[in-house]
Amino acid sequence: MMIKAVLFDFDGVIAQTETYKLKQLMLMLDHFQVAYTKEQIFSMAGTIGSEVLKKMQKLFYQDAAFIAHHDEILAFKTTRPDLKALKTKNLDELLTVLKNRYLKLAVASNSSAARLQTALDSLSIAPAFDLIASATDLGRLKPDPYVYQYAMAVFNVRPEETLIIEDSQLGIAAGKKAGAYVAALKDELGAIDQRGADIILEDIGKVVEFIDFINLP
Repeated sequence: MMIKAVLFDFDGVIAQTETYKLKQLMLMLDHFQVAYTKEQIFSMAGTIGSEVLKKMQKLFYQDAAFIAHHDEILAFKTTRPDLKALKTKNLDELLTVLKNRYLKLAVASNSSAARLQTALDSLSIAPAFDLIASATDLGRLKPDPYVYQYAMAVFNVRPEETLIIEDSQLGIAAGKKAGAYVAALKDELGAIDQRGADIILEDIGKVVEFIDFINLP
């Protein structure tokens, strides 16, 4: 079976905004002296908006410092990152190779389509993608596989003809539920549990080698 489509998550895959946001969150918790582990914080990878707040409340509801500074912590917002500085290394080269192979490319993220379009324009890579699929706009967030199923339907490809590139546990679970191959791009701290993926890559450029392996007769 040949790979015909590659679907990219955004945060943590196209740009290292996931790690950026979680580092900001750790700095904030340090400021309020809330005890945490890296594994707890990185378990929130892939979550957005109110879902982050719900997760934090579940994780730290017994922590005295969290209780004391509850309102301040839940009102916390990360500073806007410099997307160009966080663009994933070797991404441009990968996109060029994939387009030259005439593969269908999509961004499929929990973020809104408006935010994704703005981000892709900022990174000067919007023309590389044939589709932007927003789980938020579709009304079904990952780990629900619908955003990936939707993209595959638009491209008229089967799950076994699709490679999904993810980083978070939620995204990996969504990709596997959709029946596709899933490659996980390792976060820089190695704190996200990515064992559910078919392969874990330290360099996004290695995606091409994995596709070649899948395509072997």
